[in-house]
Amino acid sequence: YWPIFLMALDLPLPKQVFGHPWLLQGDGKMSKSKGNVIYADDLVDLFGVDAVRFFVLHEMPFENDGVITWELLVERMNSELANTLGNLVNRTISMSNKYFGGVVNNTGVAEEVDEELKKFVLGTMAKVDAKMEELRVADAMTEIFNLFKRCNKYIDETMPWALAKDEAKKERLETVLYNLVESILIGAELLESFMPETAERIRKQLNAQPRGKESLNTFGLYPSGNKVTEAPEILFARLDVKEVMEKVEEIRAKQKVMAEAEAAADGSSADNAEAADGTNDSSASKEAGVDVEVNELSNAVASAIFGATLEAEEGQDLHFSAEDKPPYGGLAFYIKKMLEGNVKVYQGIYYPKVKATIQGEEYSTKGESITLANSKI
Repeated sequence: YWPIFLMALDLPLPKQVFGHPWLLQGDGKMSKSKGNVIYADDLVDLFGVDAVRFFVLHEMPFENDGVITWELLVERMNSELANTLGNLVNRTISMSNKYFGGVVNNTGVAEEVDEELKKFVLGTMAKVDAKMEELRVADAMTEIFNLFKRCNKYIDETMPWALAKDEAKKERLETVLYNLVESILIGAELLESFMPETAERIRKQLNAQPRGKESLNTFGLYPSGNKVTEAPEILFARLDVKEVMEKVEEIRAKQKVMAEAEAAADGSSADNAEAADGTNDSSASKEAGVDVEVNELSNAVASAIFGATLEAEEGQDLHFSAEDKPPYGGLAFYIKKMLEGNVKVYQGIYYPKVKATIQGEEYSTKGESITLANSKI
């Protein structure tokens, strides 16, 4: 619709529109009934916002569909974010603190390998710009991470730990660490558009300010004598795929229950319409109140959906509080499951103002707490 908005405002229309490919689930199409839908909120809860940004942008090629699986997310998180980037920043800061108390000096004791690093780093912006001009976002991110990989190679080439053993090479070691800090900051500036939180965290740990694109053709702007943080934080922790998949199974189980709830809600809505027309008066024939038992099944459903445990004694009202807000629709289904009785439940208005009718009495959500008043236990 936005092109017509532009026309209505008498603004120029775009001359090029980028339509991106599909992001596919690894084991087939996503389905609520299968419980294999991957939601952005779940991804962020497990991996963080910037990690999700990286994966979605980096794993979607320009001309082909991308593939997303939980296992692949963990693999990329560990190899690219934790190892290539996170380990590079952590090692550089740790060595600066270990050998020079965190002070980073440029002593100018250069070797040929330094020039190779500088040439590579300063040439990265042009490569990124060229890829972005062609809308090849994934390739642009690859160029940035190639810069970080080149920094890791530079560490292997210069071997700072070996230089630290020779007092005569102290100034050479200082230059090596300065070159690493400067290179990382240029990479962080390029990363800003894709992973803004990560770029800011890197600058904060290196005690640096944003530079702006116009400065990325110059090597050596980091103030000599500056001091990095004394306590480097881990940008991206390595993940155990087994532990992640255990959490994923919990998510999938919850999705399946939600899918069943929505299906039941659709059926209940149809029954409710019949009752409104006078074609179904089965609820009116029921006596008010039922005897129910808070048992393992009802508690299992409560735990899966709300992270709550039901507690009630005979003759008391049934109450339970939710840690997570209920999903759209399906409240009546949850109530029916937890009551475990032969109770006719009708689905009413959808969340956040969900109402359910049980034997002629209405119950509704109140914030994150659902109360079933007047239900006899």
